[in-house]
Amino acid sequence: MRQIHRILGSLILVFTVLTNAGAQGIPPIGLGLRGTPDGGGIDGKFYFTDHVNIEAMFNRSNDNYYNFGPSNTVVGLLEYNFLFKDPHVRIYIGTGIHMAWAREFDESNYPAYYHNHTFMGLDMIGGVEYVFDFMPIGLSLDVKPGMNFYDQLSGYSANDFGFSLRYYFGNWDRRSNYRGPSATGR
Repeated sequence: MRQIHRILGSLILVFTVLTNAGAQGIPPIGLGLRGTPDGGGIDGKFYFTDHVNIEAMFNRSNDNYYNFGPSNTVVGLLEYNFLFKDPHVRIYIGTGIHMAWAREFDESNYPAYYHNHTFMGLDMIGGVEYVFDFMPIGLSLDVKPGMNFYDQLSGYSANDFGFSLRYYFGNWDRRSNYRGPSATGR
């Protein structure tokens, strides 16, 4: 019961700090969920300027990671955002790294059916995001191909495509994209 209280207290504290972040003039932070054809996970975008951000992901795959079993993947990406006259739309591209843990099913190794694998690799990402005018909610669709540094992994991963829903905290001016401390004169 104490752990539940600690977790709830921590979540309330984080939410309070992030909700008040806009008054402090810090860049926006987008936290949300990312869905893929075979699973999903948690997604966060942390902006340095209106053009540059890092994106962090934690994905859980059910059982289709390059024909392996269930997997967990941690991804870090550095992204560049292309801005348009419409401040609600942005196209982004980027690159980064991932680390994954997967289980491989092997019937020949009875009774130990599974082999655990840990591997790393490089990722690229390209996508489009729309942030609503009446609330700081962003929807994005992306393609994230990756290359693993593991000889036995080849083929298609269902985690290569994603749809994200994020809530933005911080100083997000819906009329003119990100407005940091230098842009607002604070």
